[in-house]
Amino acid sequence: VFRSRRYSFRKILLKQYVLPSFFVISISSFFVVTQGEGFVKKNRLDDGLGNSIFQPAHRDKRVCQDFRVTDQMINHTECLVNGGHRVEALLWGDSNAAHFVPMLAELSEAYGFSFRNVAHSSCPPLLNGAENFISERRMIDCLDSIEVVESAISSYDLVILSAAWGLYYSNNSEQFEG
Repeated sequence: VFRSRRYSFRKILLKQYVLPSFFVISISSFFVVTQGEGFVKKNRLDDGLGNSIFQPAHRDKRVCQDFRVTDQMINHTECLVNGGHRVEALLWGDSNAAHFVPMLAELSEAYGFSFRNVAHSSCPPLLNGAENFISERRMIDCLDSIEVVESAISSYDLVILSAAWGLYYSNNSEQFEG
């Protein structure tokens, strides 16, 4: 294109190299200066407790996640979100449940209810059949955790289940094919 139009060396240099380089350097510098946030203001996304969507979900102080759910977790006030109201809901799941805690916290505050959250890593929230989806090394802790949750589940009006359902399915898809 540039050969046929007989642009001067200066115009070719400007259009082919200088201007594109300027735009790439400008955009890169913008993201370096804003620490990767771009136009998003980190303070606007902060929940006031120092929690931010820029951190992993399991680091949220309101998330109760461990390798074994215990009676203490079921009753601990730190696992209760928006505790000034009647506890109506239980968020139960594997580590994926942590992703829903901030959203449910906002809803519970807006609609005036409390919820408890308990998460057991690599353990699907199933009352029956979980042993088909977990490794041998997690079996005892997972089944004991399910037993603890099952004994407390009737005291909630609503139970929200959260898990890596697709992962459990893909690792055990032969059980579902008939």
